[in-house]
Parts: sequence; C-alpha cells; structure tokens
Amino acid sequence: MSAPITPELRRTLAVATAALALAAGTTVGTANTATAAERASADCGDVWIGDHAQYMYQQVSAGWVDQYWDTCNDRVGVYWTWDPTFRANNPRAWVDLYVSSPYGLEWDDVLHTTADAGPTAGGDGIYAHDATDPKSEDAWRAGAEINSSSCVQWGWLHWYGGANWDGARGGCRDVFAPLRDGTQPHV
Repeated sequence: MSAPITPELRRTLAVATAALALAAGTTVGTANTATAAERASADCGDVWIGDHAQYMYQQVSAGWVDQYWDTCNDRVGVYWTWDPTFRANNPRAWVDLYVSSPYGLEWDDVLHTTADAGPTAGGDGIYAHDATDPKSEDAWRAGAEINSSSCVQWGWLHWYGGANWDGARGGCRDVFAPLRDGTQPHV
C-alpha cells in the first residue's frame, strides 16, 4: 500500500515541475533568440530563422520559403523548396524570391525561373541565395511569389539583435502581410 500524497508533497512536486518547465522554456527561448554575435561564435554555416512559411497557390501547396543567416559570410538569405507534387503538376511555374526589411525591399527578382529549370536554378526543388549583410538593417524577412501573382508569402520577421518580431504572413488574403515591396501595410 502506498503512502498518501500530502499537501506538502503535492506542493513540492508542483514547484519542482514548474521549475523544470521554466528551465526548459528558458533554454528553448534562448536558443531561438540568440544574437548574430552569439551565433557567429559557433561553427561556420547556415542558421535557420523562424519556421518555414508554406506558400499556398490557388489552395495548393507550391512550396516553402525560409530565411537563413550565413554565419560564414555574415549575410541574410532566402531558401526556397518546391513542393514536389506542385512542381510535377505545374512544370512551367516560376518563383520570385525576396529579402526585405520592414523599411523596404532589399532586392527582388533574384530567381525568376521555371520549376523544370536546371539544378542551380531550382529545378531540383531547392534554391538559396545570399541577399545582404544583416548589419545594414536590423530586421529581415524572406519572401516568395509564384507566377508574378502579387501574392507574396513572407517568412518570419527576425530582428538580428536576438528576437523574432513577427511570424510568417502572406498570400492574397492576409491583410496584415507586408506589401510586395516589403513595407508594412497601414490597416
């Protein structure tokens, strides 16, 4: 027969559980919001920013856009992955990639290619491009647009001081999504 759980034991268990949960949350939060300087001290490579943003084109998944930080060259970039089913069903589709700060578009039309192009142009389903030095602005997000539809899917807005300012936004029906030039709408 087991001993009864007393209020004191219940309180002790609750405090211990809360402390463990807080410690785990702090660790996860710290990992997601490390500054560029902290990340630079790690091994050279790409650091993914936020979660990838799924691009829905006419209610079908066309692919995913991600932002990354190249720690080797200290540059922000955009990474596009075609959805294989979309690519198979839409062999002439193309994607334009964007990198933007909340203050305006850094560049566009870096990639304007059909889905069946060669491997460096995205035909293998993946395209990545370095865009800019993150020190020139303090916050960035990556975007993609299918077939010049004027519906840009934007990934996470990341402030390179160590925090995500906003999640993924976009498509034609998101009134809070950044405009095509990357600036914030006034709604």
